[in-house]
Parts: sequence; C-alpha cells; structure tokens
Amino acid sequence: MISTLFILLALLAGLSLVRLLPTSLTRLETAALSLVAATLGGTWLLFLAVALIGFSWGYIFSLILLIVLVLFTWRRGCLTLISSDPKTARVLYILLTLSGILFGYLIYTHTLQVFSDGWYSAADSWGDIALHMTLASFFAYSPRLHLQMPIFPHMALTYPFLFDFLSGMLLRGGWSWQASLGLPLFAMCMCLVQLFFTLVQRVTKSAATGFLAVLFFIGMGSPAGFFFFLSDSAQHKPTADLLSFSGVDYTHLTDQGLQLTNSLTSLLLPQRGIVLGLAILLSIVFLLYLAYTEQPIRPAAAIAATIMTGLLPFVHVHMFLATLVIWVVFLIAYVRQEESLGIWVKPILLGIVLALPQIYWQLHGTNTQEFTHIHFGWMTDTQQESVLTFWFYNLGLVPILALIGGIYLYYERNYFALSMGAVALLLFIICNSVILQPNAWDNIKLLVVMYMILSAGAAVLCVRWFSRPYFWLPGALIIGLCVITGGLNIFRESIRHDQFLTNDEIAFAAEFRKTIPAGSLVLTNYRHNNPIPTLTGRPIVMGYPGWLWTYGLNYLPVQDDIATMFAGGPNTAGLLKDYGVKYVALDPAGEYGIIANKSYFSAHYPLVLRYAGWEVYQVTP
Repeated sequence: MISTLFILLALLAGLSLVRLLPTSLTRLETAALSLVAATLGGTWLLFLAVALIGFSWGYIFSLILLIVLVLFTWRRGCLTLISSDPKTARVLYILLTLSGILFGYLIYTHTLQVFSDGWYSAADSWGDIALHMTLASFFAYSPRLHLQMPIFPHMALTYPFLFDFLSGMLLRGGWSWQASLGLPLFAMCMCLVQLFFTLVQRVTKSAATGFLAVLFFIGMGSPAGFFFFLSDSAQHKPTADLLSFSGVDYTHLTDQGLQLTNSLTSLLLPQRGIVLGLAILLSIVFLLYLAYTEQPIRPAAAIAATIMTGLLPFVHVHMFLATLVIWVVFLIAYVRQEESLGIWVKPILLGIVLALPQIYWQLHGTNTQEFTHIHFGWMTDTQQESVLTFWFYNLGLVPILALIGGIYLYYERNYFALSMGAVALLLFIICNSVILQPNAWDNIKLLVVMYMILSAGAAVLCVRWFSRPYFWLPGALIIGLCVITGGLNIFRESIRHDQFLTNDEIAFAAEFRKTIPAGSLVLTNYRHNNPIPTLTGRPIVMGYPGWLWTYGLNYLPVQDDIATMFAGGPNTAGLLKDYGVKYVALDPAGEYGIIANKSYFSAHYPLVLRYAGWEVYQVTP
C-alpha cells in the first residue's frame, strides 16, 4: 500500500535529518526526534506536493522527493549514538512500557473501536473525533485539494488541519479508519513521553525526576475533585456509577469551579493536533537546550528549531504561540550567557518566512465575533471566588511544589530550567489577560504547557525531599494527591464505551460515496456524528453549531436558511440554488430539531438513494 511506503520513507528521511545534528543522542532520543521530524516534514511535503500537482501524482512525487532526501543526506550524518546509564535506561523502559499500555488501550477504545453493532468511542473523544473524521474524509475522498471548511463551505479552512490531512492521506492510500487515526496519534503520544522525560532528565540529571514529571503531567487534575468524589461516595453512591457513562468527570466540575481538566482525557486523546504540536514544541525545546549547552551544535540546532517553529501554525496555533514565548525567553537567556544573537538571526528570519503565510491565511479567512479580547482572570467570571483562590483550587499542590523546586534550581544555577519557569509564568499571565477564542476554556491549550513545566518543577522537589529516609511516606501521599483525581478520570475513560456510528450508518455512507459524486454540496442535518460528512468527504451546508461557534463563525443566518430549506416552502428552491446544493439527505433519526417536509422533496426532486431509512434527493443534475 502506498500509505505504508510513504510512512516508511518518511521515517527514513526523518532519521537521516536527525543524523545531521553534530551531537550525541541515545537511540530512543534519536527515534523520538526522527518520528517527530518524519511526521512534521513528511506531512508538509505531501501537502505541498498535493497542492501543486493533485492527489494521485502528489503522493508519488512526495515518495520520490523522500528517496532523494535520504540519498542526499544519509552519508552526511555526523550524529553519535550513545548509551544511557543503566539506571536511566531502566526507568525509561518502565515509563515507556506503562505509557504504551495506557495510550494503546485508550486510543484503541476511543478511535472507532469495532463492535458487532457499529463503531465506538468515549467521552470527549466521542464529541471531537467527528470533526477530525470530517476533515480526514474530506482530504481522502475529494477529487482536488480545497482549503474550504467542509462543514461551512463558504469559509476558508482556517482550523489547523495538518495532522488530519495526514490521516486523510493514509486513508486515501489504503489504511483503515482505525489505523489512519490511531497509529499517528499513538506514535506522537509516545514521542511526547520520551521527549518530556529526556528533557527533564538531561536538565536535572535525574531519571526519577523525569519519571515523576511525566506522572504529574498525565495525572493532571485538582485534588479538590478527589474530595468531591469522596463526598459522593459517602452518600452511598456506588463507585462504578460515579465513574460510568452517566457519572462525573471529577477534574472538570464547573459548578464547583474546577476548570483545569485532565491533560490526557480532555486534550491529548480527543484533540489530536495538540499531541503533534506538543511533540514538536518539546523537540524545539530539546534542540534549544542542546544549543544552550553545546557549542558545536548551535548552527544546526538553530536551523532545525526555527524550521520546526515556522511549520507549526497549520499543526496547532496554540502550540505555535507557546513556542514563541519559549523563543523570547530562550533568546534573553542566551544573550545573558553569550552576549550575542548573531548565530540565530538568519534561522529566525527563515522561521518567520515559513510561518507568515500560514498566519495570514488563518487570520484572513477567519470571520471573527470578538475572536480575541482582553479578559482578566481565566474562567473566573463564572465563579464567585478571587483569582488567587480560583487558581489554588484548580492547580492544587503542583505550583507550590514547583516554586520550592525552583528555589533549589536557582541555588544550583540551573538557568535553563529557570528560564522554563519564566515561560510558565508568562503563559499564566497571558491566559489570565487575553481570551484567544470565543470559547474562553480553549486557553487551556496554553495552560497545559504551563502545567507541563510546573510538573517538572514539582518533580524536582519531590525527588530531593521525598527520597530521604522518613520522608517517603508523606512524599508518596503528596504525589498521590496530585495525580489521584486525574487517575480517577483516566479510569472513567477506560470503562466507557459510547456508540459513535451504527452498522447501518456505516453501510449507508459506503453506498452514498458510490452514488453521490465527490465534491457535491449536500443539505443534511448538523448532528455531529452525521455519517455523510464524517465518512464520505462530501461537504455539507452546515455542520455542528458547537464547533462553528468556537471558531468564531456567524452560523445563525445559515441555520435559519437550513430550517427554511427543509420546510419545503416557496423559498426552498431559491435557497437551494443560492447555496449551490446538489443533494438533500433526510436522516431517519430526524433532522436535529428541524422538521423536514419529506413530501415536498419527493414531489419536486428525484430520489437517487434509499438505504437504511435514509433518503437522498437530487436537486440539480
């Protein structure tokens, strides 16, 4: 299959590029950086090839370019492979094994798990996977590359789409839905763990600190949520009911003021692009750390880090913004050390040249409704407590531990670690001063980077204090308190199974794709898991309103027009023509609160497909 060949060549090209770095890396560090470089570089190469010469030849042309890249760079490699010390290797293997089991199981069960009656997901992933499938199928089944929003076609596709583009191309090249969505996500989750551990371990010279940092990050969640769980349990509510389908997410109790949810269940699993974005961000920080500590690698690290930064906006905008903050702090710290930025000027200009067209596209194509605005105190307007109380309540002990850990790092003159602490502080200030999207909660995509840094600082203190005799018991209790609420939520995710599509809907989508020409605009309902946009790649007049609102799109007039078109009145034919609708699809489950005049469509338009209760009418030949 062409998808498998593309992945293999991209991995080989990623490895050949990492081998150009004049430094020493372990095999696992090399593998993680190579995977990230392969995913980012290979997807961008494929996207540009498709944009220039179309899908079929673009795939072939990208394979040729990857082969040329490998042949050109392989012999120029100057990377030295080194071995980790035995203790670090043991800790890392344990961490990767546990992470692989956790990520593998959750991704398998959340990414269209196949049951006898259909495909399943769970919780937040059940809500978000529909959008990612819609984008992937749009790229997989469209005859030409169109950067238009498939769920709002008269608007440009400003949503960061690159990771979903990769899944769409893997699907187009022969992979299954489950493999196309799940395998890239699993690979990037494992890279994220490897890179975060490596970075913390190198900066602090402690494998235990790296392990604890990853644990704190994955277990993200306020201890207050655990006490609410205990309170509910004391009311004789069975634990299985509290954590089941109808149960409670104890990391996200909005009525009680808990807004900072678990990183794994609310961000990494459902939102996909943020995983690749975080893996790229960590790769950039790792390169900057090498440049900060090793003179020979600076020119290569400068070029690699700036190119990765410049390619980030189409992957994840929030990670791009977080990376800009990291760059500012790093360059200030670098000047303090070297008193010159000369080596960085040209690479930074290259990064700017790469990023500007993407930023222009995303800003130019956005129909804003107060998209970004000043607002002091993230999410505190929904609560009664002060900003300080709100944040202590949400963050719990981790920032306190991190602050004390930072004092240790200060006396050890670990300035790179302290500069990352400054990044966390700046991100905290930004998120409490500016709302970046109509949905204020989306600032959490920056706050998760802040929490990652705080996790490392908290791990520093825990290893220094709680590894001492007589301190291990209170240390274990404090560590457990920091991660138990997140652990409860991860357990809740592991036992949930929510049906996403039925077998009838999957079969209908296959028939629809055979019958309805690619690129045809379809009028159908806007339930989020509608099989037409998710499985066929055909654009629809309007998708799920909850998504459109978060992107700042004014969808209300279109929503009113959809109700008019379905009503089958005197204005229906004119609106269908104005919107360019080619087909109307009537859902047997209803039209998501809109009444469809079935008799009108059967009287005025030919029926071209009836399957599993669905009826599809052709509006124009």
